[in-house]
Amino acid sequence: GGGPAAPGADPAAGSLSTGLHLFTEHCAGCHQVVARGGMTVGAVIPSLQRATPLQIAEAVRVGPYVMPHFDADQIDQHQLDSVARYVLWTRHPSDDGGWGLYNIGPIPEGIAAWFIALLAMLIVARLIGERLEEAKR
Repeated sequence: GGGPAAPGADPAAGSLSTGLHLFTEHCAGCHQVVARGGMTVGAVIPSLQRATPLQIAEAVRVGPYVMPHFDADQIDQHQLDSVARYVLWTRHPSDDGGWGLYNIGPIPEGIAAWFIALLAMLIVARLIGERLEEAKR
């Protein structure tokens, strides 16, 4: 009792672009830009896909386990709201122009497209080869 009130965040009051910038600058090194978590020396970094705005605010202000804490001088309330908004947005990001394979960028999509194209080429080559054998008989 008598301590400071629990920190909170209002994602509706935040800016998505500001949240992306701040999350990339302060959080993505451990949590990935898509907030899916990761691993680092001596710790397993949790995914933020189920975190509530209250949990995000508390983690930013308190800094659980090996996570650093950020006081109001480093990340003000509007910025905290923006980070919470961005984290909530990562649950259902827009996949404009791609498949959105784990939402980690165009490279996995390109690799998948190359494998699909290679498989299609192999099937076509096989069909052509079978038709040539039938024509020789």
